Amino acid sequence: SGMADAAVGPDNRLWLAGHNGTVWWSNDGLNFTQTEASGFRRLSVGRDGTVWAVGGNETLWKFVDGRWTQTPASGMGDVAAGPDGRVW
Repeated sequence: SGMADAAVGPDNRLWLAGHNGTVWWSNDGLNFTQTEASGFRRLSVGRDGTVWAVGGNETLWKFVDGRWTQTPASGMGDVAAGPDGRVW
């Protein structure tokens, strides 16, 4: 189904969002692990390693300590995590 977005964290972990909404990560670019997520289309990784994702319903989510949590933000088309920790 292909990939919709990719992001690399400060630990060089690669994150991929599939066109089908799945999210995968890899430490080596060869072996991937799927997270328990669906419906995500855009990704960004902050300097602290927090993964941010935009859902197909334009909601903003974050992945911390192995789980996804929805934030109050909505109406999101994309996400970018700045070096100062702000999320755009």
